[in-house]
Amino acid sequence: MEQNIAANSVDGVTCHRVALGAEEGTGEFRVEARPAGSLVGSVGGAGMREFLTATETVQVRRLSSYLESTIDLLKLDVEGAEGAVVQELAESGKFRLIERMIVEFHHHLGVGSLSLAAFLTLIESEGFD
Repeated sequence: MEQNIAANSVDGVTCHRVALGAEEGTGEFRVEARPAGSLVGSVGGAGMREFLTATETVQVRRLSSYLESTIDLLKLDVEGAEGAVVQELAESGKFRLIERMIVEFHHHLGVGSLSLAAFLTLIESEGFD
């Protein structure tokens, strides 16, 4: 990502090599061992352990720690940690800073999992429809 940003002379973008979750700390990021360059991965990934066999320990941060002012659009694709991330956003009161969201929801991956109904109820209670 950093190479793409530099190669395309993109300004105003900062990369953070972290996973998002409900608590600060470290986590196990699991990916497919093959093929090289696979885009499939998850912190935890309990529902996919049979093919996410390569692991790396990563820093885990709360998304709320990055939100200091209003943002126009949040694109959230966190491979199964959506429930934990949105619950933490609600608890921190930071949902009020988000104007719009696009969320890719992954269920049954075992990381702060919410059912789709519970997930939608939570974000609706924060004013999204």
